[in-house]
Amino acid sequence: MMATNKPRLLSLRKYAEHAGLSYPRIQALKNEGRLVLEDGKVDVQASDEKRAEFDQHRADKDYWLAQKYRAEYEEKIGLLISRLAVERESFDLVRAARDRLQRVGLRVADPVLAMDEKAEVVAKIDEEIDLALEDLVARFGRAPEDEDE
Repeated sequence: MMATNKPRLLSLRKYAEHAGLSYPRIQALKNEGRLVLEDGKVDVQASDEKRAEFDQHRADKDYWLAQKYRAEYEEKIGLLISRLAVERESFDLVRAARDRLQRVGLRVADPVLAMDEKAEVVAKIDEEIDLALEDLVARFGRAPEDEDE
């Protein structure tokens, strides 16, 4: 492995050249505490690492801020909805379906008692279940793929 002859400490001007930044920008970084100094000189490796860490932090912050604005926009245009709202609506729909299906026996008992044929009984029960399920579908509204038609 070849040894590198990079100086450990550089003046602000030399560090500006090393970093590819202007001298005023390096002065600003120094004033912001984003350089590691030793006896008035810039510790090259430590300062490069500190700047890289700061740049990564800023990139991460920008990314998450962009994600936040994207979510807000998608919510505003109706592409994104609250998970809690979906959970509540789903619970209400399933509960309504359960309640309606649990009452099938009560609704069909009298008509079924008057029937002689098993096929008639099955048809009446199926009819009541179909009505309960149709009600559930109606409460859901149209399927998303139907909206474009």
